[in-house]
Amino acid sequence: MVFCYIINYLIINSNLIIVSILAFVFLSFVYIFWCVYIQLISKIKNRYNNAEQQLSLVDINEGQKGVIVSVLGGRMAAKRLADLGLTPNTEIKLIRKMLYRGPIEIEVRGSNLVLGRGLASKILVKQKNNKV
Repeated sequence: MVFCYIINYLIINSNLIIVSILAFVFLSFVYIFWCVYIQLISKIKNRYNNAEQQLSLVDINEGQKGVIVSVLGGRMAAKRLADLGLTPNTEIKLIRKMLYRGPIEIEVRGSNLVLGRGLASKILVKQKNNKV
């Protein structure tokens, strides 16, 4: 709005060079803003679509298999889980979990691990259809 008043003032005073430069700068900012906006919207849509396929490790049923997609949380939580062998693209199987709280037992790379529910909730898994 203010930009329109400035352009009208400059046109009335017939400084066309300044008007054209300001119009170019304004349109450049609009174009850059539009490109950034489109990229952000596409990233948000991709995250939303991927989030529908991802579940927390706590949310899958006993006996079901899944593949780790990502680990939420800080650097130390990710490092601890990586030390245990829980890295992205690793296949896991949920062996046992308590009904509402308590530890969760999983099978990873041939060995059984027991994780606390808080740490297990930070692991995002893409569920497999196989139930063994």
